[in-house]
Amino acid sequence: MARNTVPSNISRLVTLATIALVVTILYVAHTILVPLALAILFTFVLSPVVARLERWKVHRAPAVIGVVLICFMILLLIGWIVSGQLGNLADNLDQYRGNIAQKLINLSPHSQTWMKFTRVASEVEEKFDKPTTQATTQSATQPTTMPISSDGKIAVSDDNPVPVAIVRSRSAPLDIMQEYLGYALGPLATAGLVIIFVIFILLRREDLRDRLIKLVAHGSLTITTQAIDDAAARISRYLTMQSLVNIGFGLIMGLSFWIIGIPNSFLWGLLCCIFRFIPYIGTWIAAIFPLGLSLAVFKTNGQFIATAIIYLAVELIIANFVEPYLYGSSTGLSEVAVLLAAVFWAWLWGPIGLLLSTPLTTILVVIGKHFPNLEFFDTLLSDTPVLDPHMRYYQRLLAMDENESLKLLEEYLEKMPLENVYDHVVIPALVLTEKDRRQGQLSEERQKFILTAVTNHIQRLGERREELKKKAEESENQKPSELKKVIDNIPLINSEKIATPETQFYPVPTTGRPEIQVLCLPAHSDADSLTAAMLAQCLSIRGFTSNSLDVTLLAGEMMQKVQEKKPQIVAISALPPRAMRFSRYLCKRLRAWNEQLPIAVGLWNSRIDLRLAKRRLGLEGNIHAAKSLCSLIEVIDQLAKHFPHI
Repeated sequence: MARNTVPSNISRLVTLATIALVVTILYVAHTILVPLALAILFTFVLSPVVARLERWKVHRAPAVIGVVLICFMILLLIGWIVSGQLGNLADNLDQYRGNIAQKLINLSPHSQTWMKFTRVASEVEEKFDKPTTQATTQSATQPTTMPISSDGKIAVSDDNPVPVAIVRSRSAPLDIMQEYLGYALGPLATAGLVIIFVIFILLRREDLRDRLIKLVAHGSLTITTQAIDDAAARISRYLTMQSLVNIGFGLIMGLSFWIIGIPNSFLWGLLCCIFRFIPYIGTWIAAIFPLGLSLAVFKTNGQFIATAIIYLAVELIIANFVEPYLYGSSTGLSEVAVLLAAVFWAWLWGPIGLLLSTPLTTILVVIGKHFPNLEFFDTLLSDTPVLDPHMRYYQRLLAMDENESLKLLEEYLEKMPLENVYDHVVIPALVLTEKDRRQGQLSEERQKFILTAVTNHIQRLGERREELKKKAEESENQKPSELKKVIDNIPLINSEKIATPETQFYPVPTTGRPEIQVLCLPAHSDADSLTAAMLAQCLSIRGFTSNSLDVTLLAGEMMQKVQEKKPQIVAISALPPRAMRFSRYLCKRLRAWNEQLPIAVGLWNSRIDLRLAKRRLGLEGNIHAAKSLCSLIEVIDQLAKHFPHI
């Protein structure tokens, strides 16, 4: 064991050291890496356009240069329009000065609370500043005499130094130009590097891709190629959808500002579009300008309220409905990952890092998805569930969160039939419960909670299924309901097939008959009693007359109930690890009472081969076994066909 642990720990340390080194390089070399990252981002956007021109028989070099020049000319045009609009706004600011002052005057009589706080704060400040003020006052009241020498000039001594005045020299025009050029050269140099990088990456994109594969593949050509294609597809799709959404948002807001009457409405709509590319904060930064202007321009507050309501409503609709529908799983990032990525990249590269945070983090998720050594990126940042459905459900039960665990089951019930929810979520969770109970890892309090919660969940799921069925019946007159087809026609699932919440099922006719009575017996534990109740509930839905017995009954009492009810079929529910032992005992008792009685044994989630299980159980004749609820229901369906009408 130690031999395996030491290399694993060393590998983790090497991975952490590598990550720290990469982050350091990203921070130190940001002057070169930021333009390169921006160029790669533009390459993802422009590459489909260049590829389309090449399919139209345009040579690559003219296509690349033409697309890049048009793109950056559009950006320059936008910058020129924005600067012109800002200049126009600056010229008109004097017209709004009186309106702003009047609103402040109108606001002051109604802000008595604020005035009280201001007065108290001023008094506290005066108390703290009083000694300094008194000293300053005393020194100010004392007459200041300057010693004069015999020639009428001020005498200079250690107690009376020469007064010095600093006078700024006038700056030469060349100095002013150099100062402003210093501010502009940085962004211009970055823009030039970006343009050069974009042109050369687009011109040599296949060669650069081959070199990247050669550099990082290390023999895994297939995995590396899939990772590059996956990252390119995700980022291109995300950027395209984001651009369309932001352009639509800017047009809607610009039109709304124009209707309200806010000056320079086109400018504010354009800024809303541009700032919305910055995650989280960009939208609200863009809102400051039109909101402030609506207060300054108009004499009443109605336009301000209308602007705020329209802006908030459009943003909420786009963020909660439009973006989830259009983006879907395009990036594969969770919401928390997007937020953390925004903070990290903003800290690393500033505002440009905030702009690039989502694409760069998407690349990390793709790397973690395709390379096992960096799988933790996919685990931490992706939006795919990291736990299986039954593990998620069991975790909620261990946390003693009954509402959240029930909500999880109801979500699965909307995606799959009830018996599949039991087969792939509830029963595996009960298997884990039995395992932890036998190993002494579960306290008695948690055991009782889990059993009580699962009992309540079984009842609630049955009620929820009926609610879904009624909704389907109410809507069937308007249009065919796929939900009703899934609920009313429960499929037969092969016992070897493991379903997930996204699995699609094809409906088959129900074959249950109400005159066939099925009695479900628990083998030994409370968990067996719960699975027997699930089986009885699913059989009732299928049209059988079914009941389950409680595990508190002794074997002799169970046999007495069987003799009283005289069922046509008996089903035994047994969970590991003692499923075989107690199932064999019940089968022998039932066979001793009636050798012809059909018996169906559910060995839930057992890993044993069914043929070997039948030999161990001593099953012969009309006795059958299955590993899943769906398979056992299928077995009972087949057994019911052999009964004549009663």
